[in-house]
Amino acid sequence: KFLPSNNKISLTQGRIPHSRDSPIHARGIPSESKGYLEFEDVAETGNVDVRFPIRFTWQSFLVFANYFELKTSAVDEFKRERDAVAAGKRSNIDPFVFDIFKSIQLIEQYGEKLEQFAYLEATNTSSSLSIELSYVDAKNSSALYALAGRLDWCECENILKCPNGTATSGVGAKGMNDCVSTNEEVIHRISLIPPPPDEIAKPMSTGEGSIDTDSSRLVLKPFETGILTVDLSMLPNNITYNDHYRISIYDGCQPCPLRYKCNASNGHQPKTCFNPPLERQYEFLNGCLKKNRKMVCLRDDGTHEDIQKCYSKTNNSSSARSSGSLLLFSEPDLEKCLSRPYFCLDTEWNYRTYRRLCQENSAISGETEIYDCSLVHRWNTYAHWKNNVCCSEISELRGFDSCRKNECLDDPRIEDIIRGKLINVFEREYGFIPPIRKPSGKLLMNATLQEALDHESPLDLFHEWREQFPESSKLMQEVKLHHPKKPHLSHPYKITSGCCNCKRHAMPTFFETNNPISSGYPDNKHGHVQITVTAIASIKLYVAVELLHGAYYLDFEKYFGSRDKSTLRIHAPQKFSEHSEHATWLTVLDKSAFEKRGLELPLNLPVGINEGGNKDIEDRFFVNIPRNKTIANHILAKENFLEVIDYDDDGRSRLPLPAIRDPIESIRLNEEWWGQKHDFIALPYIPFFSNCDGYDSHVFLGRLLEDHPDCLSVPMNKVESTNEFSFTRKEPYSDRCQDLILQCTYEEEIRGSSEKFRWFEASSGSKLFHITRDAVTIAAFVPSNEVEDWGRTMFLDKMRNSYDLIPVSIGDEMGGFLNAIPRVVELELKYYQISSGTKRLVEAAIYFHGLCTTQKQEYFGGSAKILDDMKERDILPCESDINGAIKSDNYELIIQYYPLGWFDLLNRFEFGGPVYFFFYTAIGLTICLIGGSVYGINRLLTKFRHPPPFQGWQLVALVSRPQIEGVILAVIPYMVVVSTIHTLFRHDGVLQFDSLHKNWMGSGSIGDVEEVENAMGRMGSAFLVLGSYITLKGSSSIIIGDETSKNDHVVAKRAHFIWASLCLQAMILCLLEFSYSDSYKNDIYRYVVMFKFGQIAFDVILSHVIRDKLLIAPLLVLIQMSEILVTIGARDFVEFTLSFLVKISLIVVQRLFIYPFIHTILTLLPRWNLLARHSFGRKALTRKEKKQREARWKKVNENIELQTEGVEPLVDSITIYSVEKTGGILLPFMCLFLMLLYRETEIAMNYNINQHELLYYGTFAFYMIIWTCIVDTFVLSSQEVLYGWRVYDYLSYTRWRFSNRENRWNLLGKFDESLSYSFQSIDLLCFSSQYYFILALLTLGFGSNIFAITICLRRKYNFLADPVFPIIAFVVILCCEVVTVLCKYLANTSVPAICWRGIWQVSRVQSTMDDMIAAKLAVGEGRQEDLEQERQELLALNSETFRHNFVEKNRPWILQHLVELITPRTLQGVGADERPLADYLRGVYSNLMNTSTATKCAGDRSDISSDSSDDEFEKRRRWDRNPLEGNQVTIAKVWLNKARKRGIFTKAVMPSIERRKEDHCSACSRTLGSCKVLHAGLARNGKYDSYAIDGLIKEFE
Repeated sequence: KFLPSNNKISLTQGRIPHSRDSPIHARGIPSESKGYLEFEDVAETGNVDVRFPIRFTWQSFLVFANYFELKTSAVDEFKRERDAVAAGKRSNIDPFVFDIFKSIQLIEQYGEKLEQFAYLEATNTSSSLSIELSYVDAKNSSALYALAGRLDWCECENILKCPNGTATSGVGAKGMNDCVSTNEEVIHRISLIPPPPDEIAKPMSTGEGSIDTDSSRLVLKPFETGILTVDLSMLPNNITYNDHYRISIYDGCQPCPLRYKCNASNGHQPKTCFNPPLERQYEFLNGCLKKNRKMVCLRDDGTHEDIQKCYSKTNNSSSARSSGSLLLFSEPDLEKCLSRPYFCLDTEWNYRTYRRLCQENSAISGETEIYDCSLVHRWNTYAHWKNNVCCSEISELRGFDSCRKNECLDDPRIEDIIRGKLINVFEREYGFIPPIRKPSGKLLMNATLQEALDHESPLDLFHEWREQFPESSKLMQEVKLHHPKKPHLSHPYKITSGCCNCKRHAMPTFFETNNPISSGYPDNKHGHVQITVTAIASIKLYVAVELLHGAYYLDFEKYFGSRDKSTLRIHAPQKFSEHSEHATWLTVLDKSAFEKRGLELPLNLPVGINEGGNKDIEDRFFVNIPRNKTIANHILAKENFLEVIDYDDDGRSRLPLPAIRDPIESIRLNEEWWGQKHDFIALPYIPFFSNCDGYDSHVFLGRLLEDHPDCLSVPMNKVESTNEFSFTRKEPYSDRCQDLILQCTYEEEIRGSSEKFRWFEASSGSKLFHITRDAVTIAAFVPSNEVEDWGRTMFLDKMRNSYDLIPVSIGDEMGGFLNAIPRVVELELKYYQISSGTKRLVEAAIYFHGLCTTQKQEYFGGSAKILDDMKERDILPCESDINGAIKSDNYELIIQYYPLGWFDLLNRFEFGGPVYFFFYTAIGLTICLIGGSVYGINRLLTKFRHPPPFQGWQLVALVSRPQIEGVILAVIPYMVVVSTIHTLFRHDGVLQFDSLHKNWMGSGSIGDVEEVENAMGRMGSAFLVLGSYITLKGSSSIIIGDETSKNDHVVAKRAHFIWASLCLQAMILCLLEFSYSDSYKNDIYRYVVMFKFGQIAFDVILSHVIRDKLLIAPLLVLIQMSEILVTIGARDFVEFTLSFLVKISLIVVQRLFIYPFIHTILTLLPRWNLLARHSFGRKALTRKEKKQREARWKKVNENIELQTEGVEPLVDSITIYSVEKTGGILLPFMCLFLMLLYRETEIAMNYNINQHELLYYGTFAFYMIIWTCIVDTFVLSSQEVLYGWRVYDYLSYTRWRFSNRENRWNLLGKFDESLSYSFQSIDLLCFSSQYYFILALLTLGFGSNIFAITICLRRKYNFLADPVFPIIAFVVILCCEVVTVLCKYLANTSVPAICWRGIWQVSRVQSTMDDMIAAKLAVGEGRQEDLEQERQELLALNSETFRHNFVEKNRPWILQHLVELITPRTLQGVGADERPLADYLRGVYSNLMNTSTATKCAGDRSDISSDSSDDEFEKRRRWDRNPLEGNQVTIAKVWLNKARKRGIFTKAVMPSIERRKEDHCSACSRTLGSCKVLHAGLARNGKYDSYAIDGLIKEFE
């Protein structure tokens, strides 16, 4: 009875007596049986005899006393019945006899190991393999047990033997066709790697344990691709893939020898094998040692000698292998044999050395004694141990003088004691018994005996040691032999990997499935099969075809034995970088990008299966099965492969192979695939595009672009690269793929929906992946430490979020849509051919064409709504079959790969800095040429006889310094605040509000994408607060009320100004949005001209509405800056620069002609209006109406005269110039702002400009400031010669005024009321740094508002609904106030040590000569030659005599202009003597009238001062005779011209005046006798007017 001791019961468990001599228990039952067998006591009285019964034949039960009796009886009966069957006397052998005989055979062969192969295991399920066993207990219970061992151990008499490697799949097999391959063992294996051309293929043994050691291996470096084409077209028809043979790839290991059978690994247990047994594996190793030997050379003392020396001594003769003291012989090559996979499990090997034979003559017998030379080492070990024992004073040696000089005395008694009592201690410690006497160790000089070629087990001839050592006599004394009973003391020097660990690499679906084709073959492999292996690590592969079915030995050997059925070609990328071996472009996938866009992972990611059976990242190589073999194998294409092989005997096409899609569950991955270690991966192939002709699932960039037969591959010595300094429109002659079409198949389930967007459903502009800009080397791709993995190195990680990666985005023309697929996908790659062997990727994009919807037609059950939506987009349903299903999953992948020309590379900023410096310089010289030409033409055509000189750099310095100072003073605090805001409110900034929703109604958790969007929106609200703060502060600084102004008036004026700015900002926002459109890009020059005229119109409108040029100026600066900014939206950089040239040309024309023309029209418009009213109005007028008309006509003409001949046109022109220049200076700072907020504003993104490309636009704008200063100099000088405006004089005067102002902020001073109201404020600021400061500051505030609103619109953010907005506003205002206080402190602080005296400090000019000279020199700085003349003029101005003479001689002029300066508003003030200003002026007027005059001669004019005094004559005599220069010449010429006119006209009218001269004075009625001189003159309005002649002259002209 069986006992339930465990869940497994071995069929051999327990024991019966083996023979009569076996010990028997006192009761007669063997103790070893453990109760598992039932015995029957049939002993006679006094004779113990225990026997067991067994069913011996079908009809008889026999009782046997032991196993020996059973064995003898069973063998005899089996032989008798077998002979009877052979003689025809029996039909078969009794089945019970047969089973007992076979069981005895298994027991005799395997012994105790049989328990591992045949056993019963407890089960709960009853089946044909289960039996019910009862066991002895209190309840007499029973249990079910199933046969869990191998069934092939069971045999029947008439069993059908299947061929090797096969077995029947069930009961009832009738022939060999019912035998199927078990796939557990390989019957034959032949390498598919072609041998070298000069090597003859050797036949391989097919016996058990055979190993293919002579075949070549496929050795690849990373990025290399091995293309193996196997010709299976002539393989016998009945040989089927997977059923009879297979192709296998083994990575870095050798598979088990033939006929090995490995068990599958169970959990963490390693794989092992159950055939052959371990003893057989050692037999294979010994067989290898017999066949593989190596030559060694030894001296007679056993030490090694150089093998070449032995050869030279023995004359390379095998018959004479000893010469003198040297011996040349062979020994088994253990290292070579251990490298072969004979063992199933990992095996540890101690260091082993081949035994050496020594000889010495016996002193007793005189015969030569041969022994193992290791006895010398054993004796030395024993002698060393014995010395330690003798000198240790052990009790056994007491009474003996055993030690002397640390050595044991040579005393036979001591030796006997040690050998008799202590030798066991030595044996336990060292594992061997020492020799009796000391051997000499003389090497036996006999090569035959040393080799022992006939030894059956060469492994036994090796000695094991505890550790490895060089085989020299000195070191061998220190190393101990291996102790068999203490194996832990030895350190294995070598661990051989078990062959069961050498796994067959997973093959593509094409090899795992067997789809019969219509040609009649049972599989789809009867043709050319191509395998491509691309390495991502250094690999050494064994690629072989393996026979699985023993019935096809001959056919298999006959077809593959010649090893000529395959060709191998290795491709390595060579043309991406000439400086690095095998460098290539890589595609980069980022985990965050997929999470942000909700994209599904590509289905061609590097997926492998780890030891646990889970999906993991493949880390060695990729295997692909191309459908079109001619793409990878050019030889097939050249041999007209399509015509020869594409058709079978029936004329049916065999190629290309139909697309075989991988099971979706095996390639679909989720985010867990990334793991915890890395969140990106760089791939040497293109993601998403899989199952393509010639490439299968992995389209490697190197192979595609360098090796495709339809691409133009230019040899490197013929490549024409693009030199960055060679201007040419010719495209470089280099590699290109134009309209290269690959037939691909969607592996996605296109007929259904997905939880996430698939790559073909991504919208336009979506970034699918990135490609490295430059080729990546192998060293940067493979890991260099344990932290890194392939494609995820630190070098590649640093490339992320940098410009070393080129984004691959969906084109703007057409993106993907849900429920739609593109039938044509175009991948465009543009590169820069730097040198003959180096390329740099410039641009990459994907375009979708031929979209069709996957929705069925409506009558097949499709959604009508979806079909209508698709129809509106011109997307029709895909071609379908009669059932409405999509007919094909295919699509075309078109590759466009070509180099860019010089201009294209310039537009994409691929050249170095010097190229762009020269290009910028060329643009600068061009605009200078435009300005110089304009000035030259106007200088030649000027109507002035003496035109003003060209001031050049003096004018540049005069106008540029306040501009740069003012703008910088505005930009510095602004950028400080902007940087602070960006630091505080960015996504990873100091102030994070990630947990707060962007509106009060928000609820739930906030995702990572929403956190980033909220942070961007809040940053936009922060900049909106900043812009509003600047606008309010700036308006309060530019609109200042005085004591007479009402506060309500000032507030209203500021409110109107802010309202106008807000309206303008809204218009600029619309302009920005329009500039993103294609229509703007395609016709940018027309829009540049339109915007310029729009600016002019807006200027005119603002001038009419606001009526203050100072308030209009910042608005115009915003327009100007926006105009230049939107030109960045040009299609490329060259077009941007050309539009800049157009804009500069328009500015020149505008300032020289358009604005003066418009000013003239607006000035004369009242006169024309009045003339039209006179012409078309009522003719008959009363006298009063005539006087009113004449008064209006006079007033209009006077206003025209003031506006045309005064300084106002000049001020207006300089205002326009200042606006344009300020906008140009601010542009580079705006580019920096857009770079800082690149992702937030998305302005540059909408212009298709990368963040780093903005730097080029910014540097261009910054560099153009210098050149535009020169152009401005030409334009201002042209205005001088064209209109006679004294630009330089006026600017010098304004500079002097600003230097000698009374108030720190000049707007707090008094206005010049002689100017029109619109020019008073701007004239008061003197075009100084304060003026440009307030322009720049307000423009920056306006720009901040625009950018803030843009951010909010892009992020769909409502700052009023955000609960965080009050905190943001408070923080921003606080920052602004802190920066304001800091700026004020710095402006008021003086640090002499660093020459810092603050900002805009007022210089208190005293009435001293030195201060006046300094002030005058400040006006004419740089004119050192006029220093003395300036000093004399200042000296004269401080002279009381000069002032008195000036008043007396210019009294009429002073009186006239005094009246012009008096306005009703002025008369409300108080004079210098505290009287009302009207009374004070009457006194001044009276004093001027009563001032004594010099004696005049007869005929002198009353309005010309007398110069006849002696003192004045003396002064005139001492006048400086040096020629006048500069302003002096100009002023002198003006007055001289006027004097000449007056002289000529006065002379002409004098006769008429003299004729009408009366004899008395009309003023005092005195006669000529009462007066010295009586003059007659012209009168105006009935009163004498000394300047009446001027009015007549003007009317006459």
